[in-house]
This record gives sequence, C-alpha cells and structure tokens, in this order.
Amino acid sequence: MQDETFDNNYYQHTDDTNKFRQEYEMRRLQQDEGLDVIAEGLGTLKNMAQDMQEEVDRQVPLMDEIDDKVILFSG
Repeated sequence: MQDETFDNNYYQHTDDTNKFRQEYEMRRLQQDEGLDVIAEGLGTLKNMAQDMQEEVDRQVPLMDEIDDKVILFSG
C-alpha cells in the first residue's frame, strides 16, 4: 500500500524503502491489535467497577442499619 502523502518527485521507491514501508505497516497493525486488546481489557475493568459500585450501593443501607443498632445497644 503506497502512502499518497509522499510525492513521487521527492520519494524514490527502492527495495529498502519498500521493505521499510512493509515493516512499518506490520508494526502499525501489531500496535493496533495490542491497543484493541488493551481497550477490551479496559472495558472489562469498567464493567467490574460498575458491578462493584452497585454491590457497595446495595450494602450501604445494611451497614447503616447495623451501625445504628450498635450505637443503640452500646449507648
């Protein structure tokens, strides 16, 4: 795949430049794949954090009730 931003008047296509271009594209694709894996992991962490927050929200009233009873019976 040739990059259209390079003007053929200034950019000479040689075996070395073509090899460099292929290696560059391969590394860019590998980097994109790595970023996709990271993005998926971050999505999983976000879902876990949301689930944890929901659980904390459910337990706060129970903890408040226990706290009130401890104060009532210890006072």
